Amino acid sequence: MRKRVQLDTKKMVYTAVLIAIATIANYYTIYLLNRVLAVSFTYLPCFVAGVFLGPVYGLAVGIAGDFLGLVFSGNIGLINPFILIASGLLGLIPGLVFRYIKLNNYAKIVISFLICLLICTAGLNTFGIWIYGSRSKTFWAFLLARLPWQTLMVTVNVGITYAIFNPLKKYVFKPYLFVPPEVAVSASAADAENINSNITNE
Repeated sequence: MRKRVQLDTKKMVYTAVLIAIATIANYYTIYLLNRVLAVSFTYLPCFVAGVFLGPVYGLAVGIAGDFLGLVFSGNIGLINPFILIASGLLGLIPGLVFRYIKLNNYAKIVISFLICLLICTAGLNTFGIWIYGSRSKTFWAFLLARLPWQTLMVTVNVGITYAIFNPLKKYVFKPYLFVPPEVAVSASAADAENINSNITNE
């Protein structure tokens, strides 16, 4: 029981830190062409939360980071429900990919970002901006105008994630954070590390 409490406490602390980072990333997002395009690194804290803490924590970091970013920037009136949901999925999707797909970590990183690009960036975000905008173009024309830039931004985020993944796994997040709490409680540190190795396919 004590180990589970410690695990949950650490997860909450990590979640709070990642929400703060996601809030800062959202606050400093650079919007171009009347908010049609954006330079943003909000993928990163959401991805880290989903992968190292779990899908639900990733969902929480994405939603809270997007909401608080708007609050602190004074743009609370610009809340877009489609973008809010998409932000949560940026953490949920990588968490599910890393938990259930049996591939090496780097393949899972690419798959996670590709799914996020299709569902979140190209899908929900684009639709949310389009539906709340002037809609002077059809949705598909608007999507085609956004897609090259957003693909570039996702590619940049993939590169950064490749660079930081192993250092985060080794020096920041303990191995048992990959393991479901009920397993972590009953397993020794060595057993948890072995389970983690199987989960992450290294």
